[in-house]
Amino acid sequence: MQYIQNEDIGYNRNALIVIREAGYLGDKLATYRDELRKDPQIKNITTSAYVPAGPTDNNMTSVQKVDDPVQRLRIRVYDVDEEYIPTLGMKLLNGRNFATNQDQQTNNAIINKSAIKACGFPANPVDQTLTRNGETQELLTIVGVVKNFHLRPLREPIEPLIMEYKPYYGLILKAENHDIPGLWNPSGIKWVRVRHSNMPFSMNFSMKLTSKKVI
Repeated sequence: MQYIQNEDIGYNRNALIVIREAGYLGDKLATYRDELRKDPQIKNITTSAYVPAGPTDNNMTSVQKVDDPVQRLRIRVYDVDEEYIPTLGMKLLNGRNFATNQDQQTNNAIINKSAIKACGFPANPVDQTLTRNGETQELLTIVGVVKNFHLRPLREPIEPLIMEYKPYYGLILKAENHDIPGLWNPSGIKWVRVRHSNMPFSMNFSMKLTSKKVI
């Protein structure tokens, strides 16, 4: 267990809080998120249901290899916003993070380091094009490269990943370390104020979620 706690997993899971059911708020999700931002105990919030190494949504896509277009790769995709990388304490190796005004209407993407080799890109693939195959071909422009992080348990190799700017469903919060349990009551009160269904409030700590799957 000591090894697991000290292992560099590529992001900072300390003081991360996951509210996966936030998507049930529908068009009131933004209102709830804005209410949470007012709490001084919350440092960052990202709108995403993709939680590394924990209970998460699953999305795969097919892409062409750059050095062999005949080959197709199945690669995992995370739908995220511009706050995902800073909220989870990830490190950009090349290029830039997403920006709302630049990426919400474009087919830009951030990939991890493992995707560089898997797709046949040069060492710095920023501004290179990735071809995705579906019902129609779609071209994605790479704007950044993020340091590898463990999407799956530590015993499994780090697989290639594509991130796209698509704020989606859940919320992940970065809290101040001093009183994480103290967030439960005020966050739940805000939930009751804005919800439009009987969906109960639930929040989980990333350290707890990932410890179940990290090995």
